[in-house]
Amino acid sequence: MLERRCEQCELEVGTLDRDELGSQLRANAAAWRKLLGRGSIVHRRPPSPTGEVIWSAVEYGAHVRDVYARFLDRLQRMLKDKNPEFPDWDQNHEAVTAAYAEADPGQVGYDLAVTAGRVADIVDRIRGKKWDRRGTRSDGDTFTVESITRYMIHDVVHHLADAEAGFAAINKADNPDEVEDSE
Repeated sequence: MLERRCEQCELEVGTLDRDELGSQLRANAAAWRKLLGRGSIVHRRPPSPTGEVIWSAVEYGAHVRDVYARFLDRLQRMLKDKNPEFPDWDQNHEAVTAAYAEADPGQVGYDLAVTAGRVADIVDRIRGKKWDRRGTRSDGDTFTVESITRYMIHDVVHHLADAEAGFAAINKADNPDEVEDSE
């Protein structure tokens, strides 16, 4: 995703200027807060044509909140330590154990925005060779501060698009007789 446009969310994260990255994070957090304020629909899971579980908007929001927290830790470690190693993160297990589906959307939005702001503040202060500092996941994948920041931005933007697509699927299921506007 760092080198091409994502077909699902349409973001070209590799084309973003470094000076834009912090503001992208803040804009994403604001969009999540707005999305999570849509009422009870945020707890509904969209229908799945394949039978697989598709997360509700609040589940995606809770995941994104935790993405920001995880990446905050990783960025701080990469900027402080030499080539830190990051443990695996079982995101599906986290969703179950942290009860994402029952989360309070207002609290999720608040926590997400606070943590995104902390990440954005760090990103805004990164200069020069600090962008090249490295960290390694336990699976052996290596990231630089820049690549992990861009990866994170794609992840949170992509999940926002996932949640919006979920709302569209719910609306379509609730209103099957509506004709889609072809214009």
